[in-house]
Amino acid sequence: MSVRQALSHPWLQILKQPGIEISEQYQISTERLRTYYVGLKEWYANAACDYMYRRRPLSGAFTHPSCMVYPPDEPEPEPEAEPAAPKLDDAWERPEYTVESFDNPSNYQYGPDTYLLQVRDPGFPARLREYLNVAKQHSADFQDVKVPIIKERRRFTDVMEEESEKNRDARLEAWGRDDFSVYKPKKVQQSTESVEIEITTIKEVIDGTVPFFREKPRDVALSEGEPLELRCLVASEPKSAIHWLKNDLIFMDDSRLKVTTTEDGASMLTLDPAMPSDAGLYKVVARNPLGQATATVRVVLGDISTSPESPVVEAMTDTDILISWKTPSALNHTPVICYKVQMGYIDTDIDWVDLADDIRHEYYVVDSLRPSHGYKFRVLACNKFGWSIPSIPSAIAMTPSSGASKAEFYDALQDLQAREDINLDIDEPVLSYECEKKPLKVHNESPGTLDFISELSKGRFSCTANVSHVGGKASTVKIFDKSTPEGEDASKREMKNLKTLRHERLVSLVDAWETDKMFMLKFDSLPGTDVVTYLAEKSTFSEQMVADIAGQILDALAYIEWRGRVYLNLEPANVLVCSGRSLGKTVQVKLTNLETCQTVAKGGTAIKGTYNFDYTAPEIIEEAQAFPQSDIWSFGVLLYVLLSGQLPFKGESAEESKDNILNMKFKFEYLYKEVTMEATRLIMWIFKRSPWKRPTLEEVQNHRWLNAADYMYKKRGRANFNSNRIQKFSVEYQQSREQMDTDSASFISQLL
Repeated sequence: MSVRQALSHPWLQILKQPGIEISEQYQISTERLRTYYVGLKEWYANAACDYMYRRRPLSGAFTHPSCMVYPPDEPEPEPEAEPAAPKLDDAWERPEYTVESFDNPSNYQYGPDTYLLQVRDPGFPARLREYLNVAKQHSADFQDVKVPIIKERRRFTDVMEEESEKNRDARLEAWGRDDFSVYKPKKVQQSTESVEIEITTIKEVIDGTVPFFREKPRDVALSEGEPLELRCLVASEPKSAIHWLKNDLIFMDDSRLKVTTTEDGASMLTLDPAMPSDAGLYKVVARNPLGQATATVRVVLGDISTSPESPVVEAMTDTDILISWKTPSALNHTPVICYKVQMGYIDTDIDWVDLADDIRHEYYVVDSLRPSHGYKFRVLACNKFGWSIPSIPSAIAMTPSSGASKAEFYDALQDLQAREDINLDIDEPVLSYECEKKPLKVHNESPGTLDFISELSKGRFSCTANVSHVGGKASTVKIFDKSTPEGEDASKREMKNLKTLRHERLVSLVDAWETDKMFMLKFDSLPGTDVVTYLAEKSTFSEQMVADIAGQILDALAYIEWRGRVYLNLEPANVLVCSGRSLGKTVQVKLTNLETCQTVAKGGTAIKGTYNFDYTAPEIIEEAQAFPQSDIWSFGVLLYVLLSGQLPFKGESAEESKDNILNMKFKFEYLYKEVTMEATRLIMWIFKRSPWKRPTLEEVQNHRWLNAADYMYKKRGRANFNSNRIQKFSVEYQQSREQMDTDSASFISQLL
């Protein structure tokens, strides 16, 4: 009988049948079992000879009636004295041994900071796979056996050290372990005598700059039959040769393909007409004698977006209902053009009725309703490929009886309108890079009359707000109060940086005015949504969205580093989502508040100023000295916040937080459980006490977590997080920021 047959025996299956109860006749008494146990215990205690001297032969167990060597009724024999040891001339002494440290062959570790990772020896799974292949050839029992996934519990710190050792050993094995920095002739290498040789090395020096992407191509969705255009802008000296690749392969001869390159470094790839086979991962490579730079762009097949989330009733009166909804979770790289709202009646047989199909925001007021009646609603989203499927219907909303108050209704409507984007239909302005050679000049006069629209943010001595000028065009201004030395210094530092920096991931300065009281910077219209608030307004968000935001932040930091400076002010409030809230769009971010941006040497530079304690690198806290890798630390803290909803080094007090930062005390348990292993490894690599041990900006951009390959793209897309924790963090973060007591409207009117 096999094990499976034994498990399926009726005797074992009788208790699993429903309605079967065990009667008293099947109950077994334990009296005989207890008697047997007592006798067995007594017999074992009497028969045991491990603590007695054996004075009688074992054959006595066969002649005595009790069948024991030492029966219980007889007294125990007295042990005889041991014979004295013979005396030796030289007494033997036990040698002393020193137990030295030895390597534990097992890499399995315990502790709260360990995780199940791949085994250190990659040959073990390979050998196991070979054993199973041999077993399948010799036995039919192994035909359905799959190769198990072997993991061991290890610390991330050990894994990172092992990877660095492996990379170093691989380089040494590939290039040799000898010192080839100085050329040695063959005769000198073979000679045992010391020979002095003078060698002159001539190195060609080329003036210029390494290629850098001012504007990277963006992911697009192709429409079959329409032209597909991919554009980039490269800055380099001498001029770079730009090549386009698809899936790491060169393009074959195709009459639809056209590549145009201009003198200013712009390159455009056009496929006209586009075909479904054109979807894939494209790469553009810019190369000159000083080096090369690469950028990737994903082209997907265009499709309708997913349905919006179920609408929610915000407020209602006896005749009006205010509903709101969230943007679609998957946009397929195509923005939403408008929404359609449908209404269903509860007490009639009428199906869904269209109320409006040109809504440009995520709320709608349904009017002309009957009191004391029930209604339900659903929403559809439209992009250039068509309408999405309808959302899940809302809960049934029963209008109250006549005479209900409308105060709460209008308050809720004003709150939704305040979050609506201004200049919704404005196109993204074309950037001009002339300011890098000809900096913008400041007007020493008043900017004129400004009409306050909305407040974006406030600081200790400045505020940022949306205003309208005389012509009625809305823009964003940042006004500094020069009555305090700190405010005047901050305005000069920010103006110094903004007048010469221009990048698609940085806010662009349009104009500037200065008077005796204030200093005003004018920008194109900016949203009031920072990256944490943007994610908090969503019910869920994916790790792919966090990776898109992180990649754009790294592009901005790379440009600042390319210009020979360091940002030193990376925190959620300074990362604005410029794609806005209304109409689902692919997230686009920009960095703002550049007053701390300054030149820093590779060996470190002493700096002055105040910084957000939670996002500051340990070398700035302890020594007031900044390195190029200090921005990498702040980036790691921000990435940890977006993937966990809380700060990594936050303590009960400021002293505890400082101690946590200086001693690297943080936990990975706070991260969302869905976070990929690659993201966790990147954070572990960034959080190093010494700046030299942190990765460079280029190494972070080339990390596997930010890899654009389909494998990582899908893996990041499957990791979805609930926004409850990020919502709580957003509220606490906004409350912790230092702000002036005066409201922005009064502050601006006083200075103007």
